[in-house]
Amino acid sequence: MLRVIQSFTKLQITAAASRGFATTAELAKAKTADSRGAKPGRKEVKSKAAKKKTAKASAKKAAKKPAKKAAKKPAKELSPLRKMLMSKRPLLDVPKSPPSNGYAYFLRDQYKAMANSGGKDSIPEFSRKASLKWKQLGESEHTKYVNIAKAGLAQHEKDMLQWWKTVDHRKVDLENKRRRRINREIRDKIKAGEPTKLSKFQLLKDPHQPKMPATNYIMFAQEKLAGQSPDPSLSLTERNAAIARIWRSMSQSEKAPYTEAYSVELAAYKDAMTKYRNSIAIGH
Repeated sequence: MLRVIQSFTKLQITAAASRGFATTAELAKAKTADSRGAKPGRKEVKSKAAKKKTAKASAKKAAKKPAKKAAKKPAKELSPLRKMLMSKRPLLDVPKSPPSNGYAYFLRDQYKAMANSGGKDSIPEFSRKASLKWKQLGESEHTKYVNIAKAGLAQHEKDMLQWWKTVDHRKVDLENKRRRRINREIRDKIKAGEPTKLSKFQLLKDPHQPKMPATNYIMFAQEKLAGQSPDPSLSLTERNAAIARIWRSMSQSEKAPYTEAYSVELAAYKDAMTKYRNSIAIGH
């Protein structure tokens, strides 16, 4: 009986297969295949989304990047004249000014004596000792060094007069322009509070050049000061203020003598300047 049932079951399975039905195992295999086949589709969707995100991120980075700076143009070469004006070295070999007082010459002698004796004092110590010796000098020694200083200044004045006779005044003008530029830089640094070791340069002035005459007011003030008016017991500032008040209160007729004197001297100055410029042009 058992054999009959088994054979009947086999017949049922075979018939179901022929009619297109699947077994439980086959159905399980089919589900597994479906699930495995669905995965590639999801990956494709994810990869497309990732590509979009990457493209957006790269676009943002490109937008954030600053534009490349244009290449700097090469600096223009300075003209020879500009180079001269921008130079840190003087354009002229001007005779150096000597010390203006006897103490400077005394210090020079003391330094030579220290060097010859093999002394190695520091600058503060050397200055202290030299100052003490200077105070202990007798009157004759003081006078000697004062006279040396006077002789040095007199010789320098002669040298400068000779130098001005031979110098090219066009170069003097350039040197003064260079000095004005440096003086402006020093002034700007001082205003900005920046430290600077430089000191302002004095402009070169030809001693042969005619001097401007005093104005009518200066003539009046000099006359009053020489005549001990106003009150000599007042300070110079107070006296100058008093003279200015007097001048402002004067009428044109009272000022006329000083104005006429100034006009005469101004005309003479202009003539002298014309001759001076002509002499410079002929000489150079």
